[in-house]
Amino acid sequence: MSVVLELLSNGMIGGVMRASFHVQIGEWEQTMEGGFPALWTWITDYLSLVLIQTGIIRNFWGLFVFVVIASLLAVIFIISPLQVGKARYYLNHAYQKASIHDVLSVFTDGHYLHVVWVMLVRNMKIVLWCLCLVFPGIYKSYQYYMIPYLLAENSSLSCEQIFAISKQMTRQQKFDIFVLNLSFVGWYFLGALLFGVGQIFVDPYCSATDVELYLARRSVYGKESS
Repeated sequence: MSVVLELLSNGMIGGVMRASFHVQIGEWEQTMEGGFPALWTWITDYLSLVLIQTGIIRNFWGLFVFVVIASLLAVIFIISPLQVGKARYYLNHAYQKASIHDVLSVFTDGHYLHVVWVMLVRNMKIVLWCLCLVFPGIYKSYQYYMIPYLLAENSSLSCEQIFAISKQMTRQQKFDIFVLNLSFVGWYFLGALLFGVGQIFVDPYCSATDVELYLARRSVYGKESS
């Protein structure tokens, strides 16, 4: 049994190019069992095959599309999970038991694909609300502010539970969180004046503050829900 992907490329180099790629279901299942390293290898190998078979890299627009797709994949499968790993590191740091391995633990704790899915849903919801109007998107970004920390602390929670808890934790707190973020603008500006080097010192301070905010709101949520 196979899945056939018909890739049509109407090239600037002339003609219509068509390539068929057959991906065996058994191979895909084996890849998924291998976790993140196997999944990422499969993705990069598949994209390389697309480039070789279609010659898409030969024209500017093809290269542009490839860069956009590769960037989106990096955000979905690497950057967003690392955001959760970073939250886990600072959460553990608050309990004096942090390790640098906490940042990468999201790739190996058995919940990687669930983390990818929840963060993807979160980001898509924010983007879609931004397409309506900018302000609803900003509102939603603060409504879902606690999601990376909830995933970092308990990645076994369902997607619905995580969104519901984040909404409850940020209820009547969104403007205060916004003001808190504004207080960091000066620090980031100073960091930028040093050609970005200052961000190395500013980012840990801001991340630690966000974790303390999460812990405070979690405590309040625990009392309200009990």
